[in-house]
Amino acid sequence: MAKQIKIIKCPNCGSIQKTELKPDHYRCDNCQTEYFLDNDDININVNHQNQSTSKTQFFSNNQTLKLVASAIIVIVVGGAIKLMLTDKAPTPPSREVIRQVQNNLPSGTTNTNLSSSNTTEAPKKYQRDYRYCSTVLTEEGPYILALEDHKSATQDNNTFFTIYDLVANKKVDEQPLDALPKDNFGRTKFEYLDFSDTKTYFVINDSQVYLLDKTNYKFSNITSSLLNNHPDYQTGLASFSLSQTTSGYALHILTNDGKKIYYYPLIDEVYLDDYDFQMVKNRPKKAPYDTSEHVAYDFANRNGEDNKLIKYTYVSYDGKPHLSILSSQAGSEKLVESGKHTDDNSAYDILIDSAYSYNNLVNVIQHQNLTPERLYFDPSVLYSDKDYLIIKTKINAAPGSGYNYQQLDVNTGAVLWTISDKLFKINEIMPYKDKFIAKNKCDNYAIIDKSGNIQQNIVLTQ
Repeated sequence: MAKQIKIIKCPNCGSIQKTELKPDHYRCDNCQTEYFLDNDDININVNHQNQSTSKTQFFSNNQTLKLVASAIIVIVVGGAIKLMLTDKAPTPPSREVIRQVQNNLPSGTTNTNLSSSNTTEAPKKYQRDYRYCSTVLTEEGPYILALEDHKSATQDNNTFFTIYDLVANKKVDEQPLDALPKDNFGRTKFEYLDFSDTKTYFVINDSQVYLLDKTNYKFSNITSSLLNNHPDYQTGLASFSLSQTTSGYALHILTNDGKKIYYYPLIDEVYLDDYDFQMVKNRPKKAPYDTSEHVAYDFANRNGEDNKLIKYTYVSYDGKPHLSILSSQAGSEKLVESGKHTDDNSAYDILIDSAYSYNNLVNVIQHQNLTPERLYFDPSVLYSDKDYLIIKTKINAAPGSGYNYQQLDVNTGAVLWTISDKLFKINEIMPYKDKFIAKNKCDNYAIIDKSGNIQQNIVLTQ
């Protein structure tokens, strides 16, 4: 059979660097595999000089196995060469969750074993743009609820409500949102506000209201039923907007007969908008004051410098701190109390927001500089509660410096673990059981163990 001109590659490692031993017989310069050409097929004689003695002896003493292996490789390599010659692309692999379990890193060290190159992705079926995403933690596991726009060359832009099982990287449900309103240019505008941990309200193109129920995993158009319990406003609803009033979160509604109202869906109450935003004359009943103590953390700074990590305990009527912390220096006048700051470590001022400084709506009980000897550059608190404190800070003061993400001991400020942004970029993080769920963006998450090792780097499947 006539031979065809082909690029000859080592069937073992793929290298084209070779030494010709005799006509049509070669030795790979990379892995030392000897092979020869015979009737358009590549037959392999395994002779790995860089393999262990036991492995080489195993093949040399088992001639039958060598022949079988050679035959299998002939078929595989021959098929690959045919695909190359016919310019036919192989079937793309499916997207999978990339799991990297790293058990050899001690606590408190920087986790650098998981390279971004280890995260592989299948070719995308469509372009996926996110309007919204939220992580929901349940006993069964973490789930991602998202509103996605899907775009491709073969279909128009469509919006879907999707639910993902994060750990399994599996799309649990996908519902098309075909009835969303569009403006004269075919665009759909989304506005949303988390009214509670389980309920998020969306206003779409100012004309429809949707409710995302994170308990029952439903995204529903509630426009027609919104004011069922308020017959005085059943003349029709013209437009909607989301509003944060002094009495809480509300929907500001214009009815078809020109009335303007505030509707508080969590308490199902309506109040007429009489141009009194403070609602002094007409407001919902106040919820009982929160009298419990809360612990929080924040970075004090002075014009972006002199960053100090402050731990403080406070009581607030609604459980929120409503304050800011300014860094100062020894010898400077105190902004709240009389006198001057005596040393740099304790030189900071806690300022309660003016709207809450009267009637003891917010009180700071105690406070401290948690890490007085440490320097921070462009820091921020990513997550904190009574048990966990996770911060983000630049590695050093250089303009191009990257960031580290660190869990600190809530009592001493000691670093428990560190993850570099070269490994994974964290924009949000939350504890879940004995792990952490970290979010880079709506389709990229990481599961981190309690020692700071990334167990999974997940790109959501399509």
